Amino acid sequence: MVRREIVSLNAAVQERLNEIERLARLLGQGGETASKSDAQIAEEVEAKLAAQKRRHAMQLSLLHKIYAGQPNKAEAMGVAAADQLETVRNSDGFDAKWYLETYADVAATDMTPAEHYVSVGAFEGRDPGPDFDTLGYYAANPDVAEAGWPALLHYVLFGKAEGRAFT
Repeated sequence: MVRREIVSLNAAVQERLNEIERLARLLGQGGETASKSDAQIAEEVEAKLAAQKRRHAMQLSLLHKIYAGQPNKAEAMGVAAADQLETVRNSDGFDAKWYLETYADVAATDMTPAEHYVSVGAFEGRDPGPDFDTLGYYAANPDVAEAGWPALLHYVLFGKAEGRAFT
């Protein structure tokens, strides 16, 4: 009888050992899954950080253009200031009333809303109206920011025909 009990207990112990081994394998697989998730999270964070760095570089480039007093790219390419203003004023993306309401400080300047947007506002990342995202256009088209074009002016003159994204 003792022998049967010993055999029975040995079998029970072996079952428990097998169960422990199976659970350990499951935990090991879960650990790998967690590692993959950690790697995916790290990859996403790195991508967001890289996008933020690109946006920051673009914003610095725009600020540099303001403080360096450089004429914008349109002027450098022979688009007269008056033509730039007319193009912006007549575009669907510009709303002078909205611009003044949104950026109250513009009223304190001696510039019209279109003048402000073309000469300063675009490079500060201000939107010309509710339907055009200046920083979004620059982010989608960093060459435009780097070249020093007012975003909406570039979009109207070239970007729309080129199929460029504006957000």
